[in-house]
Amino acid sequence: MPDWPPGARDGKNRPAELVIAGLDPAIHAAKQRRGESAWTTGSGPVVTRPYSPRAAGRGKGVSGGPIDAAVAKIAAAFDATAEINSFKLRVARWLRLGPQHPAVHARFRARAALLTDCTLAAAIRQVEYWWREERKAFALASALGYGSRLPVETLRELRLILRLMRRKRIATEFGAIAAAVCEHEIALAAE
Repeated sequence: MPDWPPGARDGKNRPAELVIAGLDPAIHAAKQRRGESAWTTGSGPVVTRPYSPRAAGRGKGVSGGPIDAAVAKIAAAFDATAEINSFKLRVARWLRLGPQHPAVHARFRARAALLTDCTLAAAIRQVEYWWREERKAFALASALGYGSRLPVETLRELRLILRLMRRKRIATEFGAIAAAVCEHEIALAAE
């Protein structure tokens, strides 16, 4: 008989409703006979009901008891943490490329051109306003089925970059950095 994980059996000693990612019960039993654990390879079992931190706290949406609820809470926290970490890494990549890089020009030139005459504090206020308005527009467009996240993500990245500049106390260089991002556009206009 296969070794089912805790909470994967119902009261009549039958497997509960689990969908094992790419693994049917016959393969699971064969792996158990060979001494391999099917639960530690790949992604493991996926419960058919969704994980959510609120449902896990109530004990709903998970297959077992408190251990499964704790695992669901950890998985939900890790997902949010991983998303924030990837965002910070993406912003760090833009900072490493510098204001002269063509990808930075393509991503931030239009917004930076509108901020060249501003101080850093005024630029932060303006970008915050743009970001709030763009989020509202995205929510409306998404409700209608055709929203694009690119403008929202660009403004989110720009917000973090400007706040980092304020924290690092490089407000005096803001004008030069904004001009450097727009420099390619200014050089083309001068020709």
